[in-house]
Amino acid sequence: MALEISDEILGIFVPIIVYWVYSGMYVILESFKIIEKYKLHSKKEENEKNLVSRFTVVKGVLLQQTFQAIVFFLLFKVMGENDAGESKGESTSSSIFVIATQIIVAMLVLDTYQYFTHRYAHQNKFLYRNFHSYHHRLVVPYSFGALYNHLVDGLFFDTMGGALSAFISGMSPRTSIFFFSFATIKTIDDHCGILFPGNPFHIFFWNNTAFHDVHHQLHGTKYNFSQPFFVMWDQIMGTYMPYSIVKRAEGMYVMLESFEIIEKYKLHSKKEENEKNLVSRFTVVKGVLLQQTFQAIVIFLLFKVMGENYAGESTSSIFVKARQFFVAMLVFDTYQYFTHRYAHHNKFLYRHFHSYHHRLVVPYSFGAFYNHLVDGCLFDTMGGALSAFISGMSPRTSMFFFCFTTIKAIDDHCGILFPGNPFHLLFWNNTAFHDVHHQLHGIYVCLESFENYRLHSKKEEDEKNLVSKRTVVKGVILQQILQAAVAVLLFTITGSDTGASTEQATSLIVLARQFITAMLVMDTWQYFFHRYMHHNKFLYRHLHSQHHRLVVPYAFGALYNHPLEGLLMDTIGGALSFLVSGMSPRTSIFFFSFATIKTVDDHCGLLLPGNLFHIFFRNNAAYHDVHHQLYGSKYNFSQPFFVMWDRILGTYMPYTLEKRVEGGFEARPTKEYKDD
Repeated sequence: MALEISDEILGIFVPIIVYWVYSGMYVILESFKIIEKYKLHSKKEENEKNLVSRFTVVKGVLLQQTFQAIVFFLLFKVMGENDAGESKGESTSSSIFVIATQIIVAMLVLDTYQYFTHRYAHQNKFLYRNFHSYHHRLVVPYSFGALYNHLVDGLFFDTMGGALSAFISGMSPRTSIFFFSFATIKTIDDHCGILFPGNPFHIFFWNNTAFHDVHHQLHGTKYNFSQPFFVMWDQIMGTYMPYSIVKRAEGMYVMLESFEIIEKYKLHSKKEENEKNLVSRFTVVKGVLLQQTFQAIVIFLLFKVMGENYAGESTSSIFVKARQFFVAMLVFDTYQYFTHRYAHHNKFLYRHFHSYHHRLVVPYSFGAFYNHLVDGCLFDTMGGALSAFISGMSPRTSMFFFCFTTIKAIDDHCGILFPGNPFHLLFWNNTAFHDVHHQLHGIYVCLESFENYRLHSKKEEDEKNLVSKRTVVKGVILQQILQAAVAVLLFTITGSDTGASTEQATSLIVLARQFITAMLVMDTWQYFFHRYMHHNKFLYRHLHSQHHRLVVPYAFGALYNHPLEGLLMDTIGGALSFLVSGMSPRTSIFFFSFATIKTVDDHCGLLLPGNLFHIFFRNNAAYHDVHHQLYGSKYNFSQPFFVMWDRILGTYMPYTLEKRVEGGFEARPTKEYKDD
């Protein structure tokens, strides 16, 4: 009969076995002379500085582990052996995501508990003298001395911290075996005093043997309290002591303070941060925690009111999730832009609410969510809720989305330009972009770099355009509401299962044919209708002239039309291209999205190098800009894809691009058209 050992018993004894096996490996390695060149302290230093013998340390650690084993055994008996579910096989396996989440939560809980109890044990003279000083008798720490503590210190510091991390994370006894074994190995490594090249703990964790060695020295006893995983609390609470590692003459290492390789990547120095910021890091931490508590309550109530499964999908396709992500990103960006901008323009809102965030003139990572409570509610919480509801994502999908946006927001405030940072490669909205906004000269400077690619200067735009941007936004929104209503009626009349929508899959050749047909139909309709509105004085004066109030076009003015013109030219043209091509509603999503992007690009007024639309289409921003000028109003009617109808019917105006002295380009008609 096989011997069965419960996960609870394994959870108690496996970390103890791991402790002696892993630390024993270091003891064996120390016997090799080659290891000397990787040690932080020589054998001579260890013998001279340490106040306790190795034999005493071994006895102390064994006593400590015996006591911990008894405490955990009683704890499991009181709580019940199967409280976490998996230990007796209730579920054969937890998802990797759940286990990873539990381990990360446990790491954060353990680090938080140990930082504050550790720091308090140093600041309280009674606790330090009678308990914690036992551990610091090892001025030169070594592997198996990692758990050499006073019994009371070990109970409150290690045992309580471990129990809390296990319970709060909700991990099972089986998962705890792996977590506590990992934590044990990490703690031993932090005390080993050897800097092996390629040690993964030194590569992935700043909290390593060198970091902790500083704390064991006299000059570092008030610094580097964090253990065993991260250094975040030291950095947040101002107890982080930076260091560099330099080879000593005898081939070993020594710690030097006041050097951080990260400095060369920072946008601001530590001195600037201290001088310019109007609020302490401690106040920021309190503010962020309050903000997050409030957000958690609001989100919890929201899920309760809406029902936990309001989005319902147990399994959604990658396509659906990707679409929801993009929709949520666009909604979130749109909401935050307008509320953010309004919070700056409205003096009352800025003075009483949003100015809190701008007390961080030099932003840093954990200050990303330092806001006034009202500002956070209206700006972040409402924006997040809207993006989740409009996108239709499930609560589970929203976990990933909000984790991603949180990481992105932190990165935008970190103030560090790491080479190869994927956020800086894939997003122009990054830490440098946002840092500009935090400075006095504001966010608008970010766009100055585009002056060299503009077809018209900002001054020209302000002087020539006959309508404000605010009016344009209102007009476009009205236009889109009307288009949406017409599209809904169209789908209702024709049936939502038009074409290929119910098919499992449509071949790429069929889709390509439908796309090209739709492009040709749309171009044909828009050319003739567009040209007719220019030739018919009544239609031009009462309808189309509204669009030409934008002599200098820009991106979001692309669909600024009279509602009747928008109905006749855009909506009917779109409906015809949809019906004639025979595409399904799903295919039409891609087609109309592509057509919209193309139309926006044709009106953007920017000649960005490498723009694919300018490479593959002659009908582009410069081509359409000519039509918006007085000399070109009877030419270049084609839109949005090809120039064929202008060429066939003699309304094509060729042009050249010339660089302006003040920067940017100008589209000018060729000589024969100037003479006309």
